[in-house]
Amino acid sequence: TPEQLHHVGILRQSFKDKPESVLQFHIYTCDQWKGSPTETDEMDPQWFGVGAIPYGNMWKDDIHWYPLMMNDNRFEGDLHFTDDDNMEWFDIREVDSFSYLDAATP
Repeated sequence: TPEQLHHVGILRQSFKDKPESVLQFHIYTCDQWKGSPTETDEMDPQWFGVGAIPYGNMWKDDIHWYPLMMNDNRFEGDLHFTDDDNMEWFDIREVDSFSYLDAATP
């Protein structure tokens, strides 16, 4: 159970093959918790050193924003996929405050 969450990012994800679908993700970090991470249907928690993160086994966009998250930088951005597995472009930038909190979904 997280004891303290830090809101570090907001990403919007769109799909060329599903133009009506725009997803918005809020990314949080946590450095204090109670208990132990537990496996879910979507994730089996594992620990990796920073230089050993298995980006090749992760979602295609993770390699572009994980370093920002791990350095405690705030960021927001847009990710556009041609389908569920292929990213066409991305625009991720560091921010002082989140403009996406006030912006309408495109």
